[in-house]
Amino acid sequence: MRDRRTGRLGTYMATQGGEVYLRPSTGGTEWTTTPANVEPYGDEPTILVVSIPDSRYPTPEPDPAVAA
Repeated sequence: MRDRRTGRLGTYMATQGGEVYLRPSTGGTEWTTTPANVEPYGDEPTILVVSIPDSRYPTPEPDPAVAA
């Protein structure tokens, strides 16, 4: 993903509190940006992460800032 605000490239980690968390693809410290500033970059592969709910932990409410 590319952060249009800074021009930095990173891997999407999470969206929380209306902010998108990205981390450099080579590792390093995460940074935040807004969903409006995040865009796909080039022909990088799309990775789908599947999470199976665990009844021992509550399911967080969906973030309304993230489009379905």
